[in-house]
Amino acid sequence: QMTAYVISLGLVGSEMCIRDRFMHHDGAIWIGTPMSTYRVKRIIAGRTRAKVWVGSPEGPDFNAEGSLVKDLTVNAHMYEIFAQKYGEGWTTYETRFQTELADGSRTLVRYVPTNN
Repeated sequence: QMTAYVISLGLVGSEMCIRDRFMHHDGAIWIGTPMSTYRVKRIIAGRTRAKVWVGSPEGPDFNAEGSLVKDLTVNAHMYEIFAQKYGEGWTTYETRFQTELADGSRTLVRYVPTNN
């Protein structure tokens, strides 16, 4: 399974690398994550900068700006991609993921590459 690794660039020493399932769509990396996570709290607080690796934390990386997105069309596309990409692992997680996006306890985070 290919995963994305994301470090939210917060205060010095507070960076945290998080491994997550992801989707590449419309020039960005998309992750569905609970609203209670530090990555969401940092974006809400205006600290949107992140570093993203795809596949391995030792691999190539890029700087990105994170944003929270609510978009039913992107949700549906993510469900299709995750079903193809993660197979049976997705089927055990799919209902909870969809329910949480619908009730607002989970959100989409879009990481768009930047030049800085």
